Amino acid sequence: PEEYTLRGHAGLAVADDLAFTGFANGTLVALRLDTGSVAWSTSLREDQDRFVDIDGTPVVLGGTVYATASSGGLYALDVSTGLVRWRTPFFDAAAPSTTGATGALSTDGERLFVAAADLGVYALDLDGNVLWRQGTRGGGEPAAPVVWGKLVIYSLARDGMYLADRRTGEIYEFFNPGEGTAVPTVTADGQLYVLSNRGVLYAFDLDDV
Repeated sequence: PEEYTLRGHAGLAVADDLAFTGFANGTLVALRLDTGSVAWSTSLREDQDRFVDIDGTPVVLGGTVYATASSGGLYALDVSTGLVRWRTPFFDAAAPSTTGATGALSTDGERLFVAAADLGVYALDLDGNVLWRQGTRGGGEPAAPVVWGKLVIYSLARDGMYLADRRTGEIYEFFNPGEGTAVPTVTADGQLYVLSNRGVLYAFDLDDV
């Protein structure tokens, strides 16, 4: 079907007097906070007619807003105008059955972390160059990576949870609760919490990693 969508939604990112969010039709929008009017609107759907959603919350750094689109990969746009500065697609030529659909992104201020369905997690610099990639064992719908200290923590729906070095991508720990995880991990007071697809909540002490 045309405009096939994925389950998910983008949150709001706020910078200065604008709020940024994405929609199921692949459109990224900047809204004026004082009036709610549209400052600009940019389509990130490329030439696709399926998997066109923007399901991840945008990230704003300086004069650039970064956003992921299921059909197009990672985009960098000018905050003021919405013009696309660059795009990095995610697709594995050796495994054409993969969708490359991307979930939410995270940042440590120097790098961008993006989880892509069936492909794993990517770390990129702020110019869109891939610094490293870690694959996945089971794949599935990606959750938003979480940055904590030296770690980037990520999971996919049919896989477990990975704890990796955010600079190098080296995997420190892998945890598989049995049927994967489909929700982002949450950190608080040095504790890591993850909900499995079986509905079991696990807690870990990050000081031990």
